Amino acid sequence: MRTNLFFLLIIFSITSFAQLNPKTKWGDVSQAEIDYKEVSFEKDAGAVIVYEEGKAVISGSIQTHVYRRIKILNERGIEAANQQLIYYSHKAIEDIKNIKAQTINIENGKTITYPVDKNSIFDVTVNEYYNAKKFTFPNVKVGSIIEFEYIITDQNLYLVDAWRFQHEYPSLFSRYDINNEMRLDYTSLMIGEKIVQFSKGKKDLSNWTLINVPSYISLGFLYNPKDMSERIVFQLRGYMKSQGFDGSSSSYQDVLSNWKELNEEMSNHFNSIVSNAVGKEIASSIPSGNNERETLTNVYNHFKQNYKWNNFYSIEARQTNREVQKSRAGNSTDLNLLLNSVLKSKDFKTDLVLLSTRDHGKIVTSYPYLGQFNLVINLVTLSDGSTLLLDASDLTYEVGYPPLRNFNHYGLIVDPKNERFISLHPLLSEYHSTQNYVFRDGKYMLTRNEKRNGYFKEKSIDLPKGIEKYNPQTNALDLLTTEKKRDSKNADENNYEMERIMSETAPINNSSFMGVENPLLPILSSFQLKEPTRERALEFNFPFYFKTDVIVEIPEGYKAEIPQDFNSHNKTKANDLVYFQSAELKDGKIIMHYEFLLQKAVYDQNYPEIKSFFEKSNQDASKAVLLKKN
Repeated sequence: MRTNLFFLLIIFSITSFAQLNPKTKWGDVSQAEIDYKEVSFEKDAGAVIVYEEGKAVISGSIQTHVYRRIKILNERGIEAANQQLIYYSHKAIEDIKNIKAQTINIENGKTITYPVDKNSIFDVTVNEYYNAKKFTFPNVKVGSIIEFEYIITDQNLYLVDAWRFQHEYPSLFSRYDINNEMRLDYTSLMIGEKIVQFSKGKKDLSNWTLINVPSYISLGFLYNPKDMSERIVFQLRGYMKSQGFDGSSSSYQDVLSNWKELNEEMSNHFNSIVSNAVGKEIASSIPSGNNERETLTNVYNHFKQNYKWNNFYSIEARQTNREVQKSRAGNSTDLNLLLNSVLKSKDFKTDLVLLSTRDHGKIVTSYPYLGQFNLVINLVTLSDGSTLLLDASDLTYEVGYPPLRNFNHYGLIVDPKNERFISLHPLLSEYHSTQNYVFRDGKYMLTRNEKRNGYFKEKSIDLPKGIEKYNPQTNALDLLTTEKKRDSKNADENNYEMERIMSETAPINNSSFMGVENPLLPILSSFQLKEPTRERALEFNFPFYFKTDVIVEIPEGYKAEIPQDFNSHNKTKANDLVYFQSAELKDGKIIMHYEFLLQKAVYDQNYPEIKSFFEKSNQDASKAVLLKKN
């Protein structure tokens, strides 16, 4: 009986979906689409993609006919009326043509259409590599249905971003078909949970369909949710090559990954910009230190004080070294090429590295494709073999801590003789804190001593979309405080930032109880892994180590109650995630100790173990010590 009910539910679901998504035809709207008001699996969505499909043909190029229909659900969804179709215009590799679009409204029970005027479709330059087709749907309001279609042609047959099933709005139905009319052999890369499950165990697929796909905005712990959305990428693996005078026989030819030509192109461009004379001239004005790290810091500070980024990303220079020296400003490559020249003049071993920032997307290392990159930075190798990344376009932090946007898995070293990728890992940042509560004259005096380095030294971190800023440590004692004094300074050779904050509470007025809570709880609670399973890597902002001590004097007439099983020590098998807490009563005080270590920025394995670690650690961190009046 239960089995029959299960199949009835499936049939009902398919039938309901078919009513909402018939074989959609241009301009035809079903009653189910008109009545549709809310997405059941993403109730706050402003709009929904009711139906979309892509039909691709490989024949000399890859030509894809795209159709998409969107329903506006509420006021927030009206922004969907503004469409921007971005394509890779560099060297005419991609092009978009035959755009057709219209708004469909139901007015007085009748279907009224409002076409988008072709003269209001504009081609605009996004940057030196990308253009966009921009247009706005007319007369869009809540309840409107908008639909559009276009053809995108891609001349790049090596690495193809074929289809994205996931968008900024949820999708009820998304289908992709491909017809390979050439003798090209492709490997299909599936990115996302749903598409991996759909494709599992199936061979030689030429069409894919996903239903009820949430928006990529709902994805957590990703540097770029859009880039890691449900999608398909094709990589050319090989092809059949005709042989013989009449082409009667053929053989299979592998397509090898080779970055040599791209490296040569970029190396030649950079060499035409870099001037050893300018580098030596600037280097001679910068004092050398007692050791190479001091010298490196001097160079770093010179650039921080004298040069300014114009906020333009590029992997191509727009100015020579001499021009940058005169203007004191430039794009990211202008500044980093000048820094490279100065560092080499100071006898540092320095390589240029091509990378893709977090908001630009993760690179695919299998095939050479210049459009994957948007930034050039410097890799410095010191005499002890350690390496540091320096980005002259953003010197916000100290040496060794370039902007977090730069850490996006991999970078390509510009070397025309070799193919070398490096893994990009942010250095560990530390935050040590001591909270000392002394009870005087009916109220608490609090002294907080803080010690921070790395990315914790900058108070306002601009994080990529998809990553939330870590919550600050809170005061342990659950009482309002008034700050009385604050002192700060930079510390010793370890370059920590030191801060002391002195404050006091209002009189406790014979409170029956007070809670002493975990200062790291807001930080731990930001790590909520809600997905039961996960194929994507977990991408955290940067690795860190928190160490916090809390000492609370127990007022006369009060006693402290420490919850049973308060002390805990959680860790993963690899010891790359560790959480520790303890509490004890000693000399009339509560002494509490907390540590939290996140060793890596990216975890691409063992999701169940990591999920279990955070669930257990959050459960332990929520336990509070109570001060109760006798």
